[in-house]
Amino acid sequence: MIKTCISISDLRQITNSLYAETGYDFRDYALGALKYRIERVLRSYNFETSLELISFLSGNKTFQDNFVSDLQISGTELFRDPEMWSALKKSVLSKFAKRKPIRVFVPCTVTGEELYTFINIMNDVDLYDDLELVVGVLTNRNELQVKQAVFSMRKAEQTKKNIELLDTEKTFDDYFAIRQDTFTSKIKLPPDTRFIVQSLLKTDFSNMFDIVVFRNKLLNFNDKMHREAMQILYECLNKGGHLLLGIGEQPGELYKRRLKEIVKGERIFIKKSY
Repeated sequence: MIKTCISISDLRQITNSLYAETGYDFRDYALGALKYRIERVLRSYNFETSLELISFLSGNKTFQDNFVSDLQISGTELFRDPEMWSALKKSVLSKFAKRKPIRVFVPCTVTGEELYTFINIMNDVDLYDDLELVVGVLTNRNELQVKQAVFSMRKAEQTKKNIELLDTEKTFDDYFAIRQDTFTSKIKLPPDTRFIVQSLLKTDFSNMFDIVVFRNKLLNFNDKMHREAMQILYECLNKGGHLLLGIGEQPGELYKRRLKEIVKGERIFIKKSY
């Protein structure tokens, strides 16, 4: 029988080996979600033990990239938390009309749901052409997937419901084109979009961005990585820059003092000027 359940010790061995082989560091991700994904990889490749997976990792660049991609958590639907996106348009983007360019960073992008929601929102408020966009991905496979902007029809129904709750007269068909069992964004990435292939915690930007979009990622980190990620995100923002987190996420006590939530409950923060 194929082993599909790993111990915490197995998980540590796998993440340590992955880090040693590739530099990709999943050692401080929340154990529950990471354990589930590694067990799924074991089943899909018919590995009987964690040691077999570790052995396969060694020197196998293709498998390494695929494994890293499989460990990441993709978005669930587009326009998730529509009230947040409506609040962003009203309370933040309306003040950007005279600011060009608008520098935006979307790190740790996996499949692009949040990214394409964001650029569609920017197009709705006539700021698309002012975007100077940097997208962070962990692997080249992620970059190719994000550029394709193709999403499973399993996500279409909830996306439609989200758009109905959005402050817009547009419909699903205004934003997306259906292609058999997938749909794709009609608005594509700006042609000068810059992709960087690197870990979030290796990002070397400082005081560069007007907006950083990092929604529903912190939930997957343990306390140590949460603090380190928030430090990086905070340092990426220029004075008065905005950070978008997921509705169920908090910046932590230190950054609650350094950031102000400008729309209560929607997790839209502004970097305070001292």
